[in-house]
Amino acid sequence: MSEKYNYSCPGCSAGLSRDGEVMLTMTRSTGEKSNLILHPKPGVYGYYCNPPLKLEDGELVECYCPYCWESLRSESFPNFVSLNLHKLDGSNVKVLFSRLVGQHKTYIVNEAFTNKYGDGSKKLLDLVS
Repeated sequence: MSEKYNYSCPGCSAGLSRDGEVMLTMTRSTGEKSNLILHPKPGVYGYYCNPPLKLEDGELVECYCPYCWESLRSESFPNFVSLNLHKLDGSNVKVLFSRLVGQHKTYIVNEAFTNKYGDGSKKLLDLVS
């Protein structure tokens, strides 16, 4: 599965896909840090933290590249993380997903079209399109 979804940092281009998962570094407003491990398939909303942290629904977290420590917050949509997704056909798209714990919203943006996943995604889709 990791070959199908190959993510990288928009800043340093380091690969973020490992063993069929996506790994980011996350900090909470309390300053606690952990690795945030995500499912690579857009629209699948599971995660775990290593070391373990209990995140609360509605909590806004900061995500960073674990290699260059650059913020992965989207400049255009600050409540979203922005990653590069490299597809098997050689094309690249941008993936945006919510930084708000429990908010299931993901967007795949390329030059021609935007796919949306999750509940209540229409508002941002209108802004991106």
